[in-house]
Amino acid sequence: MIAKQGNQLTVQEVGIKSDLMPPMTLEVTWSGQGFAINSISFPNGKHSMKISFKPGVSMGPSDATGQETKFELEVADHQKAMEGTVSGGGSADHAEFSLRATSPTWAKAKVVKSTLTYSTTGYKIESK
Repeated sequence: MIAKQGNQLTVQEVGIKSDLMPPMTLEVTWSGQGFAINSISFPNGKHSMKISFKPGVSMGPSDATGQETKFELEVADHQKAMEGTVSGGGSADHAEFSLRATSPTWAKAKVVKSTLTYSTTGYKIESK
């Protein structure tokens, strides 16, 4: 955790030393029993990427599946490079989500399915 303001946390990966990709930064809201991801970013100047969720994507053992939220993808200087919805939810040790684009037109047929597995020692993200 690199910053905290009330229940808003900024979390950044550690141990990442790569010229290809900067450490991932998460902006989250902590509820006491779980958290909601507000954004995921890879800040790197003109090669940056950020995906924002409104409302935040809830994670944690008490979150029911079926939630839906909106996402917006920024790539470098291109705000709203892609927009769409995220649906899914979590359990005690993992969460499964589907991202569906609503714009641009070429991306509407694409669905990205992601699984986030977490434990007390870390996490793993897989997307297909």
